[in-house]
Amino acid sequence: MILFFTLYIYTIWQEKKDFQITTSDFQKEIESLLKSNWQSYENQVNDMSFWDDFVKYTHEKDKKWFDFYVGTAIDVYKLDLVSVYDLKGNLIDANTSNNYNPDIIPKDFFSLLYQKKYLTFFIKNGNRVYKVYGATIHPSNDPKKIQKPAGYFFMALCLDDVYFKKMQHISSAQNCSITFGKVQSDSKNVSFSKELTDWKGNFIGNFYFNKKYHKDFTTSKIILQIIIVAFIINLLVFFYFSRKWFYTPLQLITNILESGNNSKIRELQKISGEFGHIGDLFEDNNNQKSRLINAKLDAEKSDKLKSAFLANLSHEIRTPINAINGFSELLLNTKTNTEEKKEYLNVINKSGQNLINIIDDLIEMSKIESNLIAPNYTAIDLEASVKEVFESIKVTIDPDKKIELQLIPSEQKPLHDIITDETKLKQIITNLVTNAIKFTEKGTVTLGYNVNEALQTIQFYVNDTGIGINEENLDKIFERFRRIESDLSIKVGGLGLGLSISKAYIELLEGTITLESKIGEGSRFYFTIPLLYELNVPKKTRKAKEIKALNDAKHTILIAEDDNINFLLFQKIIADFNYTIIRAKDGLEAVTICKNNPEINLILMDIKMPILSGFEAILQIRPIYPKIPIIAQTAYSSEEDKIKIEKAGFTDYISKPLNRTKLNTMINNYLNMNSSTNE
Repeated sequence: MILFFTLYIYTIWQEKKDFQITTSDFQKEIESLLKSNWQSYENQVNDMSFWDDFVKYTHEKDKKWFDFYVGTAIDVYKLDLVSVYDLKGNLIDANTSNNYNPDIIPKDFFSLLYQKKYLTFFIKNGNRVYKVYGATIHPSNDPKKIQKPAGYFFMALCLDDVYFKKMQHISSAQNCSITFGKVQSDSKNVSFSKELTDWKGNFIGNFYFNKKYHKDFTTSKIILQIIIVAFIINLLVFFYFSRKWFYTPLQLITNILESGNNSKIRELQKISGEFGHIGDLFEDNNNQKSRLINAKLDAEKSDKLKSAFLANLSHEIRTPINAINGFSELLLNTKTNTEEKKEYLNVINKSGQNLINIIDDLIEMSKIESNLIAPNYTAIDLEASVKEVFESIKVTIDPDKKIELQLIPSEQKPLHDIITDETKLKQIITNLVTNAIKFTEKGTVTLGYNVNEALQTIQFYVNDTGIGINEENLDKIFERFRRIESDLSIKVGGLGLGLSISKAYIELLEGTITLESKIGEGSRFYFTIPLLYELNVPKKTRKAKEIKALNDAKHTILIAEDDNINFLLFQKIIADFNYTIIRAKDGLEAVTICKNNPEINLILMDIKMPILSGFEAILQIRPIYPKIPIIAQTAYSSEEDKIKIEKAGFTDYISKPLNRTKLNTMINNYLNMNSSTNE
């Protein structure tokens, strides 16, 4: 019913809208036509009123000159009146068509024209309406009309039947007239009305155009009305028979569901057809009830574990997303210079990488207690990493909070890059600092670290001047899903996972965490991790590796990628090396291109593609090119997927999101290896 009524209302609205659009188009057409038609007369009046001979004529009143140079404008410009008056308002000479009255200009108009120099207006003379153009006469060297005028020049166009027919001929109007009363709107006609006023602004009449509106929505509305009536009748019939055929068995089913009455089940079983079968199902359901209760208890336990996992997931991914959203908003809504943009984009990029790493870790969160997850150790610049986390958090602080976030430099810097899990270390610092900010309304939050070469440890600390924690709750603060309730903790919200996750990560990195706190004075978190150096080479002597391609232009790379954005990203990443790039949008096209292009040196193959997947495509390519490097590009990252890629015959793989340096290094290495093999 809603659909039918909506269609009916929409039809009425569409009819009204179409009428409005047609009327608007018609009005624009007539306005444009009148403007272009009347503009030409305005230009002619202005051109003729600046004429030395015309000035001379006002003094000499040469009839022949007037008839030859001015009076002929009647025929040339299809006018109905041209006339010249002296400065006292006396008619000097005039020329008209159809024996119209030549002296139609009111005497009190000349003083206004003397001031304005040029005026156009409408005037009613008898039963005729004229469009009048008047201008003062000046010599040709007086374009600004500074000198005293020599007289007045008028051109007039009579808006009569001849003019109406002309306008109908050059427009789509079917009727054109002047009405002296109120114009009545008509839904069967589209119309345009222009109000005509005299030189004093008094209403004279309306210049009225109209034409028939040919579209008719009546049939559509009648059909919809018939459908609505038929539907209502059908609905009434349906309710009558459905109540007769289904009410009794459904009432029995309702009683069974409410009370589980066995006698009602037996009555339902006596009814033939599907309802009898439903009665049998109810009997089976009662027999299985005890087993379902036990299954329900197991499901509730499973739901609790699932809820805990989802809570962890939500907590962990918000930090990098906050950095991405924060810096993206700064880029969009603030004025930034090139260096700031570069800095913000770097933070966004690194936060995106952190987000991917966190998601990978959280997918395996259920394995932490079973010791099935291991830290991902890499060499990192500790000072740069801590500063990066500090800057990311700093821009996310609520401006309403009177908090100063401080970073205390370490007195002793690490001599080399250290070995640790950068993602987990950043997450630990982020959790502790953001937790301190949450529970501090005003004051300072301080982050710092100290390197102890003797003990081979790095100690981090986070201090705040917040509300503090009771002594009795110090041991509970790191328990999973445990939060010390207070007015401020309720206000700031959160699930209480941050500190417990931080503790798990610290222990995973073979470190420890401790806490000192007093109510009203703030809290001080300490945690330590082992100090492990990457190399016995100072950081300042280490140089970044340069990627150079060998004979770039001589290498051809096939990129099998169905997504346009990913293909564009590949192009931009390897654009500096001037490789010849061929694209395949699906696995079948990749196979066809390989058969027809023996000069291909390397293939980047997406695993998930239409028609043929990457796994299916490589089965057909390997027999043709057994030695060509084929690198799989995949969004999967589990160990099972990696093993499957290796078994399929891929030379190597790279995970999405893409790492520019890693991709270029991989392509360069395999192309160079392939070139050496060919030589």
